[in-house]
Amino acid sequence: MQGQYDVIVLGAGPAGRAAAVIARRSGLNVLVIEKDGFGGTCPLRGCIPKKVLVAATQAMEHARVLPAALTGAENLRIDWPALMRLKHAIIKDTPENVRKNLLAQDIDVLEARARFSGTHTVIADGKEFEGRKLIIATGSKPRSLPIKGFEHTLTSDMLLEIQTPPASIIFIGAGPIGMEFGHVLARTGTKVTILEAAPRILPALDKDLTERLALASRRLGIEIYTGVLIEAIERPTHALAVTFSHGGFTKSVLAEAAAGGAGRVADIDDLDLQTAGIERDGRGIITDAFLRTSNPDVFVAGDAVAASPQLSEVAAYEGKLAARNLFAEAMTPARYDSVPFVVYTIPEIAGVGLLPDEALAGKHRVSMLDLTGLKTSRTYGESLSLSKVVIEEGTGKIMGAHILGHRGEELINIFSLAVRFGLTVHDLNNAVFSFPSFSADIKDMLKG
Repeated sequence: MQGQYDVIVLGAGPAGRAAAVIARRSGLNVLVIEKDGFGGTCPLRGCIPKKVLVAATQAMEHARVLPAALTGAENLRIDWPALMRLKHAIIKDTPENVRKNLLAQDIDVLEARARFSGTHTVIADGKEFEGRKLIIATGSKPRSLPIKGFEHTLTSDMLLEIQTPPASIIFIGAGPIGMEFGHVLARTGTKVTILEAAPRILPALDKDLTERLALASRRLGIEIYTGVLIEAIERPTHALAVTFSHGGFTKSVLAEAAAGGAGRVADIDDLDLQTAGIERDGRGIITDAFLRTSNPDVFVAGDAVAASPQLSEVAAYEGKLAARNLFAEAMTPARYDSVPFVVYTIPEIAGVGLLPDEALAGKHRVSMLDLTGLKTSRTYGESLSLSKVVIEEGTGKIMGAHILGHRGEELINIFSLAVRFGLTVHDLNNAVFSFPSFSADIKDMLKG
């Protein structure tokens, strides 16, 4: 046995870092093992580099929708090589900074691929380590689909490294990845086609909001096909051909590239979970409400959890919670009812809490407002913004909120606090917000 620890954490992303720090502050000796760069998916291959691309396209779009006020805005373009250099500059120091931060807190680190060798042991870098407790925080990887020729597609990781945008691209799936990258690339001049098996884009989100986003996407020049069945992806010449059935007919679309846009799954296939007595399903590791696996001394946090949202802030929350539950006499269950999400299209969709479709007659009401008539929307050239707020009858408590555009990525955090702490329509109406601002429009969103 090479080393014995109170806690071994597999993964040094948001979940693993948070878990390791909490465990160490509790006086436990901790080892963190990371196989693919300290920092994890979000800062290296996910939300941070993606947001660099989104921010540039947002700035360009905001200028373009106000042509009367900004001379020459119609000629704006993205300097892609410069944008890639900016992205690299922002993330390049992350792995070393994370590693040094862990070491500074007296946490042992090892960069290696790990697998279970027993219920409490793992093998990494040819050595075996034993932990009284273990936390799996290995993150996620792009989802592979059972489609003939799917190996020809680019992953989201690859899209973040392209040096020149393709002339044309087909996204297999209209989930957040397909829609977000589709909106970025379309604004660089790429011809974008999106193929979705469900009846509409972003099928898990509110229909009214996604229909308006689909309209905005088509105005941008994106071709969207829903209700399709992909038959094959082939490379007959220099282009890719994607064949699919749609509306009773078989069609084929050619493009320079194709990409998987159907999301991510837990990166756990190489952990040898069965050896440790850990159960999993098709998406990730099965846990109870306390993030504990079928092996009671192994917990999970972040994207490796089968049932929780794949969001970096959720990962950090779960990492802290898992670490606190490791040796707790009374464990705390995970809560996700007030977790906000954002799909970073332009306009974006943001939401938290109950979906309008989940509202119950007599128990909830849905306040819907077309935001395009508000002065803030007109000031910033918004043409498709919409909000829907779910309110509990009688108490006036905010149960959920869903916003298209209108700085929803920021406003949703106010609604998240409202859901988390049981704030009411009365509470928000009596709050004082800066004015004029998008936040001040929240009061209008509650009147419907």
